[in-house]
Amino acid sequence: MAEDCPTEVWSRIFTLACTDGGFMGCTLSRVSRYFREVVSPTQLRSVALKGGDKIVHFADVLSARPPEHRRVQYLFLAGGEGEPATASNASMYEAVALILSLVSQDLETLTSLLPQRSVDRNSILCTEFPSLVELTVHGYFLTPLKIESDARMQESFPSLRYLHILSSCHSAVLYTARAPALTHLRLSAVLGPFLWVLRDFLLEIPRENSKPPLFPTTLKKILLQRDVASSRMWTDGSGPRSSAIMQELLRVDKENKIVVLDDIRRGSIAPGVYGEGRKHWKERISGGEGCWAEDTRVMMDTRMIL
Repeated sequence: MAEDCPTEVWSRIFTLACTDGGFMGCTLSRVSRYFREVVSPTQLRSVALKGGDKIVHFADVLSARPPEHRRVQYLFLAGGEGEPATASNASMYEAVALILSLVSQDLETLTSLLPQRSVDRNSILCTEFPSLVELTVHGYFLTPLKIESDARMQESFPSLRYLHILSSCHSAVLYTARAPALTHLRLSAVLGPFLWVLRDFLLEIPRENSKPPLFPTTLKKILLQRDVASSRMWTDGSGPRSSAIMQELLRVDKENKIVVLDDIRRGSIAPGVYGEGRKHWKERISGGEGCWAEDTRVMMDTRMIL
């Protein structure tokens, strides 16, 4: 009988099993009343949600559970592009804010593929995450950045080590300036203007009004990936394309922090991003490299300047 095995042993087994985004936890809870009671504290260890309806439903489920059964360590959020939905965007973002407020103390890995427009009191930047180690998000695409009057951004994300900005990389500094222990930064779909900011960091040139510094000295790796379509359209007043600026970055990178990855060729918010993002999220949970793999690294000195 399952009840003959100590609860502590089952709890350990369930902790190791519940890392697939929620399916295993739900399955175990249906086996028996005993299993449902034992798995409850670890059932939500990893949760993957796609679509507004599922996000809103999960917020309701989470709210109904006691605090000790709300512990989520790994969370993946994505919209349901192209899928029929009854939940509005407003209700979905309200549900996201509620979910984050309920799981923030234990959350270690967060991947959100949801667009970000402005900073308000429910934003990730305004939520306390004392245990968050890895964060993957889109940047804020509005320029200039809109900060609502009720927004109070956190002073620090003390445990954050890995930060991946999927788009609108100019807003990455909102996170990097608040991550004193950051070691790895990936900027996907990065454009030329922000590369000059990185150049100044590598040359230790202070930026105006940058208190605290825009980037912590703990940074060991900076992975850069252009969106090829956007990069071809961008040029500054003097004419050089972003590939030339990439080469300039490598020239001043004396500590080999910069890694240039092959260009994005499908757009940073294309449908394929969901599958890739989910795959990377699962790999990181199991100890893999995920989005930090350097297998598509490009040697810039062998590339033609566009």
